[in-house]
Amino acid sequence: MPQNQSCGPRSHSDKPESHDRVWIIRGYDGAEQQILEKEIPGDVEEQTVKEMLSRLTSRDLTLEEIVEHSISPEQSPLRVDKDPKNGHIRTNANPHYIAMLVDRPDQ
Repeated sequence: MPQNQSCGPRSHSDKPESHDRVWIIRGYDGAEQQILEKEIPGDVEEQTVKEMLSRLTSRDLTLEEIVEHSISPEQSPLRVDKDPKNGHIRTNANPHYIAMLVDRPDQ
């Protein structure tokens, strides 16, 4: 075995730097007050994330509003859009929710 290699496990500092993709889910009540921050695995499909944001939004609607907005979804606070500039997924209501797919260094 060459002298600079060891047969034991590598320490954290020897580990090559790698990144995982994770979704960061944030909820805001108004422009500033953060009400939620959650990290979920990056392999969760985008459609699943959109459905989750819509469900989070529905928590703040009445039953009548949910029915009404389900019939005419074009102006619905349950609608979820993807920002073409940064790829963030967001709801249109207040409180509103944002999902961002980001790289996270191994820790």
